[in-house]
Amino acid sequence: MRGDSLASLRGQLTNLRALLVLSILMTESADDAQILRLAVSSASSLGAWRIAGFLVGDAWLSGTHPMSAELTGQLRALPEVGGPVPIPGSAWAWAYPMRSIAGPLGHMVVHAEHDPPVEEQFLAQVVAQQTGVRGVQRAPARPGA
Repeated sequence: MRGDSLASLRGQLTNLRALLVLSILMTESADDAQILRLAVSSASSLGAWRIAGFLVGDAWLSGTHPMSAELTGQLRALPEVGGPVPIPGSAWAWAYPMRSIAGPLGHMVVHAEHDPPVEEQFLAQVVAQQTGVRGVQRAPARPGA
């Protein structure tokens, strides 16, 4: 049992190191799109969850799933701490709020084939926080707008 606990602690330390590296890379990036790409690419190393997309302002950005207007409305109705959301084909999905120093920015929506362990859900929450704080300030202008 002691060996399992030690292995678990080592795994958690590895994940915290990965979050630190992610935070540094996001801080060094001045490009909002790059910050979102960093968040999406980090998910695979932090757990079984994946980022479905980001709602920033009125625009869906990045991610792996097309998002509906219905989901956008559901996100706006969530409490400020986020909450569960329906993603077709996913047994578990959660919307984590993204905030900047200036206030709320939107949500990072994640999904998985099963409920991730609490530790992995915490890591997803931290990625959402870092993504908001590190510079995703607005939806990029649409071409031709």
